[in-house]
Amino acid sequence: MSAQPQWVTRDRLPALQPEHAVVAFDDPAEAPLAISQQALAALRAESARAWQAAGIAPGQRVLVSLTRQGEFPLAVGADVLAPLCAALGAASPRGRLRLLKTIKAFRPDVWVTTPCAALDFLARLYMEFNVDPFELGLSRILLVGEVASPGARKRLADEFESEVVDVYCDPVFGAALAVRKYGGDLEVISGALRRAHPQRDELLADGGEIALHFDEVEELAGLVIRSGQLCAAQEDEGIFSGTTGDHVLVRGRWLSLPLFEQSLKLIDGISYWHLQVERGEGTLDRVTLKVGLNRDSLVENPMWKARIREAVASVTPVRVEVECYLLTEDDELPPARVEDLRGHHRSRDEVAAGEAP
Repeated sequence: MSAQPQWVTRDRLPALQPEHAVVAFDDPAEAPLAISQQALAALRAESARAWQAAGIAPGQRVLVSLTRQGEFPLAVGADVLAPLCAALGAASPRGRLRLLKTIKAFRPDVWVTTPCAALDFLARLYMEFNVDPFELGLSRILLVGEVASPGARKRLADEFESEVVDVYCDPVFGAALAVRKYGGDLEVISGALRRAHPQRDELLADGGEIALHFDEVEELAGLVIRSGQLCAAQEDEGIFSGTTGDHVLVRGRWLSLPLFEQSLKLIDGISYWHLQVERGEGTLDRVTLKVGLNRDSLVENPMWKARIREAVASVTPVRVEVECYLLTEDDELPPARVEDLRGHHRSRDEVAAGEAP
């Protein structure tokens, strides 16, 4: 690592303009980052090694089932996975019956999905489809992109009689950089994976926030990129066990708090807003945007609520419920922009306070 690297967050990445670049960005684009074809090839090579370490091998049939394959453009790209296996397929997890029919028709050995999608599919196999999970013949389930509920990995392993493996895909490029088999140790495939203090620009030997330093990629060598993901402390927590900073992970997608702020501040009458995220007894995340309005006439105004919904839709495809209430000067504001009832997301101050001796 260079003597004085530049520490950045994902929404503060410097503008790079290499020749014949590929541009990586979220949906919607918050901080597009262009990388060269050479850098892209290096990231794909690291991803291929990680997927092999996770158990993808010649002769296997692999099904990728994610909300949007572009969430992990390098990690699950066909040009990365196809050379590693006998056949590669992709299916949307939306519509569990369609997914079941796809699995029965394609007969995959390996299923790449998110923890919540896998648990929801498992529940529906029993409750709606009367199908024994073992009958699907999945020898391995690879989990990406979410913080799983406690006990999720054990349940998936037991019910499907499959090996369950976490694959860490970085939130900037989607490169697969590390794996952890259920009950096993973390296997770091790429030297780009580092641990950082959540507030100070310094690396740690253990714990903290996952940081990315692609020192072998020329245009990224001088950067330490904060991922906003907190290192897991226990084996059953996978590779990361929570998030911090200005991005909240919901249903495998990142919600940008700065984009919410930019969009909502254009609507007159909003005094304050915050997000409430919960999972409860279910398997999928639910998000509610709670909006404090400064005039009683706006609270039940359907046009105002429609404007707020449109503002939300402009910054995320995730379904977000909207609740409006009257906020007076005497009312106490919520302590944070995010009220995470799952216990996954904490501010950087909260994380640092928890780590303090």
